[in-house]
Amino acid sequence: MTARYLGPERFGLWLLLGSFLSWVSLVDLGLSNTLTTELARADGREDSASPPILVSSAVFPVLVIAASILLVFSMLYPWANWAHLLNSTSAAASGEVGPALAVTAIIFSVRLPLGIIGRIYSAYQEGHRYQLWSGVGSTVAVAGLIGALVTHATLPVLLATFYGLGLVGDVFAAAETFALRRPWLIPRLRNFDLRVARSLLATGLMFWIAQVAVVLLLETDLLVVTRMFGVAAVAEYGVALRLYGLVSLVQMAFASSLWPAYAEALARRDLLWVKAIFTRSVVLGAAWAVLASAVILLLGNWAVRLLIGGETSPGIGLLAAMASTAILTAVAQSLAMLLNGLGEIRIQAWFGMGTGLLNVAVSVVLAKVLGLPGVALGTTVAVVPNLAISAWFLRRRVQVLKFEALSS
Repeated sequence: MTARYLGPERFGLWLLLGSFLSWVSLVDLGLSNTLTTELARADGREDSASPPILVSSAVFPVLVIAASILLVFSMLYPWANWAHLLNSTSAAASGEVGPALAVTAIIFSVRLPLGIIGRIYSAYQEGHRYQLWSGVGSTVAVAGLIGALVTHATLPVLLATFYGLGLVGDVFAAAETFALRRPWLIPRLRNFDLRVARSLLATGLMFWIAQVAVVLLLETDLLVVTRMFGVAAVAEYGVALRLYGLVSLVQMAFASSLWPAYAEALARRDLLWVKAIFTRSVVLGAAWAVLASAVILLLGNWAVRLLIGGETSPGIGLLAAMASTAILTAVAQSLAMLLNGLGEIRIQAWFGMGTGLLNVAVSVVLAKVLGLPGVALGTTVAVVPNLAISAWFLRRRVQVLKFEALSS
């Protein structure tokens, strides 16, 4: 919908700024992810006293972080040459970069505390209810985007309309959670406990490092493309990335709910269930990734030409490189959900950080040799050691759990 309207360079900015908004959970220092695990464990123990304290002790620090982001950005905004930083050359794109970034920063800061709502739903294994509200928000956002396009809005207005209205689903989800289903979880200062907040933060920092690793591994490609090939090239690369993003999106719609389920089952020592579900998730995830990637590889260029015309069309080399990444990532995501349920974040954090840095380095090197496909292939190369280390560690951890279960 936006590619033809914006043109290559502004469309590249649209994709790049949209990817920034997907990094929201990166700046909460892992608090929301830790909250998911702790709420799930409390639910498994039938502990009704801890959840209100856990939620309040996570929400208020996140609110402080969100306010700090807005303050720092507002101080930097007048002084930075945003068009130069994002390698924008056209007059239309350069004139809209600054205001578009300002809109992105505001939405980012609002989205940050609202993101905790989804983690609460996940902790109680009600992610399907949250996805229904997200669907409402997405529907409203698309309707608003159509209206903005019809009225010939600028890029900042498109961002505000689409991503701003997309928050409607989170607002409704928050209202359902705090007003109707679990009013005892409403964040209150009297429930804030500094010791609990520190405990969440201590574990959350490992989540945060793991999230930084994921961003370095899977989300920095657009930045590499921007700096090496210009923001116009982001359109070509970003379209292919969005196509393969659907592969991961569908899988994670199912796999993400396994994280709190694993945590609850492990709290009850139900290892047989964990083993059966984990095996099934790996097999089905890999099968889905292979099938979907093959379809995109065969029909991707045709689909892009049909939807947005011939100006932006990823080549077969780029699609093939991304297909290999999508398949390996599908297996890695299944492993990560079980490691999260086990509370084994440290191993993912440190080895993942090394893998992420490796991705950036290899992507830059291969991009100089192979062009855009080299950026995607760099991610594939970096995923392999991460996958091998995760599988090795998980096998050892499961053996320990089996021994503990037999001993008890």
